[in-house]
Amino acid sequence: MMRIILFLLLSFLAFTLHAQTLQGKVLDREGLKPVPNATLFLSNTMVSTTTRDDGSFFFPNIPSGRYELIISCTGYKTGRIEIISSSLPQNLIIQLEPYIKELNEVVVKNYEKDGWNKWGRIFTEQFIGTTPFSVDVQIENPDAVKFILDKQANTLSAFSNEPLVIINKALGYELYYELELFEFNFRTKLLLFKGFPLFKKMTPRSKSQERRWTNNRKEAYQGSMMHFFRSLYRNQLLENGFEVRSLIEVTNEEKIRVKNVLSSRFKSNNNKELPEPTIRDTFRFSISGDSMSHYQQVMRMPDNSYIIQPQILTGDSIAFGIDSFSVGMFFKNLLQVKFLKKKMPIEVANALSGTNFFPASTFSGYDRVDENSIIFANKMDMISRIKLTSDDGILVLSNGSFFDATRLISYGYWAFWERISTLLPLDYKPPTQ
Repeated sequence: MMRIILFLLLSFLAFTLHAQTLQGKVLDREGLKPVPNATLFLSNTMVSTTTRDDGSFFFPNIPSGRYELIISCTGYKTGRIEIISSSLPQNLIIQLEPYIKELNEVVVKNYEKDGWNKWGRIFTEQFIGTTPFSVDVQIENPDAVKFILDKQANTLSAFSNEPLVIINKALGYELYYELELFEFNFRTKLLLFKGFPLFKKMTPRSKSQERRWTNNRKEAYQGSMMHFFRSLYRNQLLENGFEVRSLIEVTNEEKIRVKNVLSSRFKSNNNKELPEPTIRDTFRFSISGDSMSHYQQVMRMPDNSYIIQPQILTGDSIAFGIDSFSVGMFFKNLLQVKFLKKKMPIEVANALSGTNFFPASTFSGYDRVDENSIIFANKMDMISRIKLTSDDGILVLSNGSFFDATRLISYGYWAFWERISTLLPLDYKPPTQ
């Protein structure tokens, strides 16, 4: 009961805190001269300002919470400063580091020539996404994106030295996106991208377009990670349609035993260390038909499986209060998150069906699932998994953001939905019923 009261108290304090002001100057680090016309914005919001001729800036309304203040200007490396509304500095002095032309030219030479023609389609599919809104999203300056292919690691990386200008006609936003990291692994299909977007609302041409944008924004929000973390912060997961259960990892001991048997045969035949055996290696030995069949079957199995627990978890069982606008989140193994209030869009379901996320057959009740699958009766159910990469957990804020984002890996629905085409600003508020 005390934890529930604490959650409610945190929510109340978060909404009653007043917006704060922030002012300061942006200077050139080398000559300490003012930097005019630099853009400053709170990442993933619509809050921004520009420096004056003397390098000074002023934010009249900093919303409550923790944000990354991004400073962007042509000819300078992008600056990033973490700020907290409850402890803003009186006069913030920011020094930007100029780009070194010679060094920049050396780095650019490492990029692939004609990169967009080679990798633009894959980049767009992964970065913009394959959602119902993707067809209405356009990158205005695609030539700014540079690509590096690591053949040994089988990964594609992308970078940009200028903000990407993205027009989202489905949600009615214009984005200026500082792309810091993009990495796609062709083998594992895992995607990692990080950046700092500034949102600007587009002006609707008609009432019908305004209604369409309102409906699409609500559709993008419902069941999203932002919706989930806002619900977690307020300890209202089930009330808002999120059914959360724990997944316990179980190691496939029989596969480990079979691998050891095959490895020992490798060594006896070759007298040297060889790579870990695979399914193909079961054909290399003269063993009985039954044993060969068993070995092949076992080697096709996943290394790990997960048992879904029947208990539904509440927010205060996986999160704890920290201060007036944040809670900590920690859990062991993995969590399965199912959103009950709508079904998965067909575009995302089709994208997921091309992966190993769906089991080979349909199951009922609670059972064991492999490392790339989730049990559910209907593949259109909106089911995701999340896993922490650090024992330190993550920090969740009242606006639905979380830190550090690299400490959380998502699978399933969220892995395909949380892309640029569905991205909403942190200051978005869903319409009331």
